[in-house]
Amino acid sequence: MGVVWEVFEATTEGLGSAGAVRISYYLSENLPEQAKRMSMKVVFLAAVQAFSLVSFFLILGPNITVALIVDPVLQDMFLELVGMTSLAYFSMTFAQIFWSLVGAQGRFSIATAWILVNRWFVIFPIAAICVFGYHFESDSVSAAVAIGYSTAAFALAYVITWTDWPRMALEAREEVSPTAEDAAELSSVDAGFDEDLLDDDDDSSDGSSVIL
Repeated sequence: MGVVWEVFEATTEGLGSAGAVRISYYLSENLPEQAKRMSMKVVFLAAVQAFSLVSFFLILGPNITVALIVDPVLQDMFLELVGMTSLAYFSMTFAQIFWSLVGAQGRFSIATAWILVNRWFVIFPIAAICVFGYHFESDSVSAAVAIGYSTAAFALAYVITWTDWPRMALEAREEVSPTAEDAAELSSVDAGFDEDLLDDDDDSSDGSSVIL
């Protein structure tokens, strides 16, 4: 199940990273409407991807069990985890996608802090209570993961929903625009480059006149 979970994480991470790069580009180019539209597209694609993978996983669960596991006892344990793990993956998909979208706005600190808070104060306590307090089986850990990532997804979705995209674009534009010191340094470099070109032109002209 750990291998299957890593595959789920890899597919979600790829979509989130691609969307974050595009949204960051739109914000740096002062295109807030395109950035907002792209964020909605990424969320829609994430929903389609999550539904598709969860459907395949639920349908092919018994076949995956037979292909990966030989022991009948472990096969039964794996099948018990299929349903709750599918729910956990669904919530994890939206949590990671919204984390990428918030990070694309330059607010990785907020997104990462909220994920850490949910892991330490939601997922871990619920899993510990279920396992050590009530002696539930391993599917309770998947349930704790589903609850924690759902909470994180709702919080980060709230941040995305109420984002002031024009202000985010203005801040991103200010970050990528050169400061006064950088502009002065660039102008001095350009001036020196132009002088070198002029010197080369003078040398070439002198050589041509000698030849003539």
